[in-house]
Amino acid sequence: MPPGVPVGARGGTVTVRCLAGSVEVLGVTPAPGFQAEAYDPGPAKQVQVELTSAEHGSEIRVHCANGRPKPKVKERSD
Repeated sequence: MPPGVPVGARGGTVTVRCLAGSVEVLGVTPAPGFQAEAYDPGPAKQVQVELTSAEHGSEIRVHCANGRPKPKVKERSD
């Protein structure tokens, strides 16, 4: 099994793993004051986790290319 790869954002860290062209969420660690919204851990073609606080939101999307996680992180202030 390949190891998990952490993807960091202001709202916390999502640990993901690529396997056979799919990506899955191994763990979510919200930063202090943030919480994780409901998410589908996969395995799937793409996973998405939102970490939110009263003033800020971090959206982490990850897909796999060539067996490696390719994250996109969007930060927004509410």
